[in-house]
Amino acid sequence: MKDNYLSRVSSISTVAKQAGVTKATVSRALRNMSGVSEQTRQRIVRIARELNYWPSPVHQGEGRVFTGRLAFAAISEDMPRLGNELGGSYLHDLLEGCRDASEGHGRGLMVCKMTIDQVKQKMMPAAIRGGQLDGLIVRGWWLDEMREWLENLGLPYVLVDSNRAVEHVPQVQIENIQAMDQALEHVIERGGRKIAMVTGDMDHIYSQERLAGLQMAMTRRGMSLPDSHVVLEHGYNEASGRRGVAELLKRNVDFDTLFCQNDLLALGARRHLIDAGFRIPGDVRLIGFDNMEFASLPEIGLTTIDSRMHKMGQMSTSLLIDKIDGKPVDEVHLRVRTELIVRQST
Repeated sequence: MKDNYLSRVSSISTVAKQAGVTKATVSRALRNMSGVSEQTRQRIVRIARELNYWPSPVHQGEGRVFTGRLAFAAISEDMPRLGNELGGSYLHDLLEGCRDASEGHGRGLMVCKMTIDQVKQKMMPAAIRGGQLDGLIVRGWWLDEMREWLENLGLPYVLVDSNRAVEHVPQVQIENIQAMDQALEHVIERGGRKIAMVTGDMDHIYSQERLAGLQMAMTRRGMSLPDSHVVLEHGYNEASGRRGVAELLKRNVDFDTLFCQNDLLALGARRHLIDAGFRIPGDVRLIGFDNMEFASLPEIGLTTIDSRMHKMGQMSTSLLIDKIDGKPVDEVHLRVRTELIVRQST
């Protein structure tokens, strides 16, 4: 038998099987993360050493050098939130899904954050420019400058949670149409009939799909959504939600239910409605999207749609690994089904 690097290195699956745990548990133990008892961690470390297992091995195949490293690049108008700041759980959950799947396949994951302006100016992170990666998961705003740059590098990539569908690029998105239909059904069951909506940036496919999904869901039920009941906002933050509600009130729109296209919008809308003397849900039922960390707080209790970002991260990583392995996935566009989370705001 040919004695090379690969034949002498065990896989994470082998370690997990011998230890009687999952691959994710092996990954967490070797990264010294929480969620694994010290006894289990020590057993996994011992077995990994006995099997000569090293996470993220460097190897070569089919003329390419594989580093065992992937990258997750988040791109937003402002610097992306990945930490504990308000709304940060959205990307954090996506990132953790990517991380768990990467390490489940024996690969490490590097994280990069970029603004739209940085991409336009081609100010790419040094770690990506250096080419020491097997592939890239791109989240957020997709720009032509990014495509040109990555294709010049010859770096495999996939899109997740992107602002638009891109031909010939594998990607994973949220199932927005189904989500809005389910949310409307819930509202109608609770007596909602006068619907209004505050959108996010309409250059984003999610804003387009969520508005269209609500309109189609209402049409199927013999209802309509007048233009006056829709405020097209820019951004996905609290200020956008406040401005949207202020505009609805300025128009004298009579509504008993307000859909906001993400939870930060809904948070801003909620505060403006309360300041204006409205009761939630007594006067207005309020629904957000994304199930961010603050939505479950007792004082907020926001009914929202869980985007299942961790699942999206796992799916996008698996799709990238398929692409790296040479599988024909360039035309694969996957959708993640959402879950309605009912709380007191409806």
